[in-house]
Amino acid sequence: MKDGDVFRWYYKNDAEYRRNNLSTAYWYMDNQCIYREGKGLIDTYWTGLDGKYSSSCEKYVSLSEADLEFVCNLNEVEFISEGSKDEYDKVYNLSHQKNSYKVYAVDRGAGKSKKAILAKKERELADVKSEIEYLQRKVVWLTEEIATLSVESP
Repeated sequence: MKDGDVFRWYYKNDAEYRRNNLSTAYWYMDNQCIYREGKGLIDTYWTGLDGKYSSSCEKYVSLSEADLEFVCNLNEVEFISEGSKDEYDKVYNLSHQKNSYKVYAVDRGAGKSKKAILAKKERELADVKSEIEYLQRKVVWLTEEIATLSVESP
């Protein structure tokens, strides 16, 4: 492990842990942690990605108790805006505090992908077409409602 490595994590005995803790399983934890040299693995819920929100509530993740899945290294990525996250082939969702703080990153030097941008534009077009269909149905319905009310009025 090296400083800045980000992992998703769950307890090795996850099913038992959830059974014993019911609704509080993983309470105040992101199941995302960062390895910090000299500190170990720290869950990002309280500290965020850069550790500037350090508190006495920091949750250290034990290698003997947790299964880890490597995500990326913070020193090898560039952070991007939420609005451009659909314009890259590979994006890391590093959001923390249960996604309250949205954070996205791509590998350093990764350029925007024409294929990803095309897919994004196609989704936007489908959404607009759906909205147009809805508005057309609404025009018909409102026209009928107005006609009905006009006939009923003295």
